[in-house]
Amino acid sequence: MTTTDIRIKGLRLIEKVVTLMQNVEDGCFSDKPELDKELPRLQAFKKWAIENDQLQEVKAFMGSKRWGMHRQFAAAEISSIFNN
Repeated sequence: MTTTDIRIKGLRLIEKVVTLMQNVEDGCFSDKPELDKELPRLQAFKKWAIENDQLQEVKAFMGSKRWGMHRQFAAAEISSIFNN
């Protein structure tokens, strides 16, 4: 798998986690087990991004993505993971 393929899958993972976080926040607790399963994958993606010099690409994605009013707070929380 190429770096581009891994980065694309990681960015899709970010979108999925943001959606799951917002769903749980809105009261859909059936998404909580899936969110708990995906959060460690997000940390692994961050580690991969750092090791493969892709962290700036991830930060650019997070900064340019229009999340909308509904998901912006979950997106900000995820963004802080990649900014620390």
